[in-house]
Amino acid sequence: MSLIHLGSDLAQEAIDNTKLSHAERHELISEAISPIAEFVDRNSLYIDEELGAHCVALFMGVEDIGDAPESEREQLTREYYKSRSETFRMIKEDSGVAEINKLFRSINRPRITSPVIERIRYLRREQKK
Repeated sequence: MSLIHLGSDLAQEAIDNTKLSHAERHELISEAISPIAEFVDRNSLYIDEELGAHCVALFMGVEDIGDAPESEREQLTREYYKSRSETFRMIKEDSGVAEINKLFRSINRPRITSPVIERIRYLRREQKK
C-alpha cells in the first residue's frame, strides 16, 4: 500500500507537470513501478499473483497521458484514478483489512458523521454512477 502511495505521487507529477518531456515522464513512472515489482517478487508467497500483477501494471501508460490529445487527457486521467482506487480496495480486501473493519463496525457501531463526511459519501455515490 505504501509503495502505491509513493508511486501515486510520482504519477501525479507526471500528469501535472506539463514541462516534463516524454522521456522524463517515463523515468518518473519507471521509478514508481520498479519498487512495486521488486516488492511483489520478494513477497510472492504472501501476495496474490493477480493482484501483484495489477499493482505492477497500475502506473503503466500514465506517462503517455501528457502526449494524448487534450480531448482525451481528462478521460485517461479519470481511468487512472479509478484504477488506483480499485487497487487500494483490492489490497484492503486481500489483506483482510476490509473484513476486520466491517467486524469492528458491527461490534462498535460508531456513528461517524459530519458535513465533510456526508459530502465525501455523496461524492462516492455519484462517482459510482
